Amino acid sequence: MERRTFMTATAAIAASSVISPVASQPRQQYTFVLVHGAWHGGWCWRDLASELRNHGQLVTTPTLTGLGERAHLLSPKVDLETHISDIVSHIDSEELNDIVLVGHSYGGFPVRGAAARRADNIAHVVYLDAFVPVDGEMVASYVPTDRLAAWKDELDSNPVSTLPPLPPAAFGITAPDQSAWVERRLVPHPLRTYLQPLATATKGGTHTPQHYIACMSPKLDVFDSTRERISRDKSFSFTELSAGHDVMVSDPALLARTLLSYLG
Repeated sequence: MERRTFMTATAAIAASSVISPVASQPRQQYTFVLVHGAWHGGWCWRDLASELRNHGQLVTTPTLTGLGERAHLLSPKVDLETHISDIVSHIDSEELNDIVLVGHSYGGFPVRGAAARRADNIAHVVYLDAFVPVDGEMVASYVPTDRLAAWKDELDSNPVSTLPPLPPAAFGITAPDQSAWVERRLVPHPLRTYLQPLATATKGGTHTPQHYIACMSPKLDVFDSTRERISRDKSFSFTELSAGHDVMVSDPALLARTLLSYLG
């Protein structure tokens, strides 16, 4: 049974003052595949990727179709299956193994699907303040039914409907320079990805170590049910951080230490 972990930002910062990067560096080199959430792109991992590389790890940051620098590829065909295929194709084309697959926020949906299809390539799966869906669930399963009905009506009238991004403050970004940097890069998210049920999650559990990081200061209420469920699931390690939803931007050093702690 995996040891369940609880960490605050204060405790992690205190630990970092006595543990050098060399001493805390895992013996094995892994490849971190960092999968962003809604409205974001591979750009959001810039500072975290630097932290992980400084600890001797390999890092890739694929951008999902229709988002980030791939926003121009938005079309009526972009759905959850597209985003699962983005990750699977990235793993295959880069010939990646010993992967630490990290899904942030909405990214938990495509990561769950990709992890089932490429289980042999993956050493750890990490859900960063993310959905952890089961088969048959869609992102819209986590919203009120009236909003679901409105989304379906909107998609019927406009096959390329999108959802406008939330302000950076909603993600816990308060520093003016960080807020401006994030706001410039956020783009509308393809609505169809929220309305396609997941059909490729692993059935009957998985032997791959799974970890959940809950960002609690401030927390996003949409993940409350997921946090509660996963905190009781003994197949997951569970970590709470005193940080906001976009901790990879607001405190990449804290997040890097947390991720590396899972590797032994």
